[in-house]
Amino acid sequence: MTKIKRIPLGLGLVLSLLTLGSLLGQLHWTLDVLSHFNLQYTLWLMVCIVIGLFIRGRRLAVLALVPALAINLVILGPYFLPSASAASASGTHLRVATINIHTPNSDYEAILNYLTTYQPDVVMISEAEPALIATIQEKMSRSYPYIYDESMRGTLGLALLSRQPFLDTETIPLSDGHRRRLLRATIEWQDNPVTLYGIHPLPPIRSRWAESRNSELHAIQNMIADEAGPLILLGDFNASPWAYPLRQLTAATDLQHAALGLGIRPTWYLERVVFGAPIDHVFVSPDWAVNAYTIEGDINSDHTPVMADVTLR
Repeated sequence: MTKIKRIPLGLGLVLSLLTLGSLLGQLHWTLDVLSHFNLQYTLWLMVCIVIGLFIRGRRLAVLALVPALAINLVILGPYFLPSASAASASGTHLRVATINIHTPNSDYEAILNYLTTYQPDVVMISEAEPALIATIQEKMSRSYPYIYDESMRGTLGLALLSRQPFLDTETIPLSDGHRRRLLRATIEWQDNPVTLYGIHPLPPIRSRWAESRNSELHAIQNMIADEAGPLILLGDFNASPWAYPLRQLTAATDLQHAALGLGIRPTWYLERVVFGAPIDHVFVSPDWAVNAYTIEGDINSDHTPVMADVTLR
């Protein structure tokens, strides 16, 4: 029985160490991976503290977990507390979505159903397969007459779908030895040119891949710094919003996460279980007010689509 009473404090101390490690991503890529799971740290620290407070003889000790919980609440707070970038629906909004189809996924009907149900105006597709783009061109050409197609077999394929014509498009290669690239396009929205960036860096599951991801995010940071006017950056970033490279991105630019004040949850799940992370994102320039931020829709992928409704200020 004594050993059982130690579990909340022991687990809480482990979660506290993981929390502290998640803040030190600049020191090593493995520590940065820990930032994927601050949502889970927060939930389980709360559980450990509540249970510990009911265990006689452990009530004082369990208070040692409060600093780690406070750190997580500070990290997550801006995504759940009212934000100046969030606004009630007014005027005509632009609906943008980012989806990762997951290369082995051949259930294109589920993807078509998602597009038909939610009708986003602009869609960034990661891991875009040529067969999927051909299917969209065949069956949804009226809904998406404009497709910037950089699809290919495997995980490197990218594509942008749009209801509005592209004023220009560009594929920007990234010289990091992994054949990485990103998409840049411009559409017109309410008589304003809107710049779109689509991105899908490598997941940080080994040192070289983590370096590639960070290099790609740093490169786009420099590109966006030279942009003017309304801008939207979206895709599968393989990083949480509070990961070190994304903290750098928002610190060096005026971009804001579209989920601020509207809530956030995991967008990727390991084999469809609760072990997940928020790694698919929409970032917007200050020109936009965010009316809604939605993480929902089943496309038979290991990722849940992310959608934002934004309005020009």
